[in-house]
Amino acid sequence: MSDPVTYTATLPISRDTVERIAVLLHARRRQLRTRNGRRALGCFTQGLLLCRWTLQATRVPHLAADHRLSLSTAYRYLAEVLDVLAVQAPGLHGACWQRRSPGTRTSCSTGRSSPSTTPWHQA
Repeated sequence: MSDPVTYTATLPISRDTVERIAVLLHARRRQLRTRNGRRALGCFTQGLLLCRWTLQATRVPHLAADHRLSLSTAYRYLAEVLDVLAVQAPGLHGACWQRRSPGTRTSCSTGRSSPSTTPWHQA
């Protein structure tokens, strides 16, 4: 790819929501004693990563490329932010990962899953 084209997108979520996720991530990083400058993404951008993944169904390889992360780091960052949110809403972690499984849709805002055809775990 010679000269990539950049663009700006709008997510259907308030900035306050992403900032709240960032505050929770920051608290977790302090708890883990993560030093400043040791992460590829800041807390706010990592929160955006999750929002794009859940709200826009952006594929992880695209998220990784957009944020100049390795694929494994992108998955690790998604798992980390889901773990942080799961402390706040225990049913959320499984619901969000299930949402990404074939044949099942889940609203991450409610944590309830509804099968679109046959649930993936019964296929």
